[in-house]
Amino acid sequence: GLMTAMWVRKQGIKNLVIAEAGDNRIEWAKKYGFADTVIDSKADDFLDQVMKANNGEKYDYIFECVGIEATLNGYLDALKSGGTMMVLGVPNDKIPFNFNNLITKNKKLIPSHAWNFVDFYDAVDYLTKGEIDLKQFITDVEPLDKVQEVFEDLTSGNTQNVKVLLEVAGD
Repeated sequence: GLMTAMWVRKQGIKNLVIAEAGDNRIEWAKKYGFADTVIDSKADDFLDQVMKANNGEKYDYIFECVGIEATLNGYLDALKSGGTMMVLGVPNDKIPFNFNNLITKNKKLIPSHAWNFVDFYDAVDYLTKGEIDLKQFITDVEPLDKVQEVFEDLTSGNTQNVKVLLEVAGD
């Protein structure tokens, strides 16, 4: 989600609004200025906050990167008729979804898993030119044998980390 926000910002988008899960990730996103507004994806008034961040106007484009019911359906409600939402968030389970909101308002839903070649080469270009600093994402470095602990921490919802590098020791 944060890399998507950085990419969107590089495209010149103004009034960038993002949702994050977990207090630590919210504070981290605010600290590094990834967006104009950072919203707690689990807030009871999620949709109200999303709409307030755009002066009550619905959105033309939305990238859903959290993968939970509140953001998927909330963002769909915040999308203009004829608007487009790309879904990058991967849910842990099935999510109830209002297809009538999609169909009757002629909204476009584009699922995406990972990347395509154009996006990949654009990302590599940004990185090689130093336009995106990956170091700010790295919050910890752990040995490869701790991969299970790192994964459990990152998926717990209570992590202090954003991205963890796994160090491979070798000769």
